[in-house]
Amino acid sequence: MQRYLLAGVTVLLIGASWCWSGNGVEVFGQRPAPTAQAGGELITHTVVVNDKIQLLTVIDPRARAVAVYQIDTASGAIALRSARNMVWDLQLTEFNSANPLPREIRTLLEQK
Repeated sequence: MQRYLLAGVTVLLIGASWCWSGNGVEVFGQRPAPTAQAGGELITHTVVVNDKIQLLTVIDPRARAVAVYQIDTASGAIALRSARNMVWDLQLTEFNSANPLPREIRTLLEQK
């Protein structure tokens, strides 16, 4: 019963994201392309981690927030695993970068 429920929810999510995107599914390597709701309200992306776990990422561009849900494919349980407001993250010019740093590249290019 739970597997049928999970399958139904999965089909509903995939169908809704396909309808909202306004086009067919595009393939980028082995991962499905992110899809956006009409009007640019939400962006969703799913990744099958293994036969037991699927991840659903939901991005709200207006709020500049992201949430990651873990779906247990055996039970159909959905759990919020992470949520973050990205406003301040997106204002960083570099973080955890390797050399050359972005500011070093910019300086080199400005010298030309």
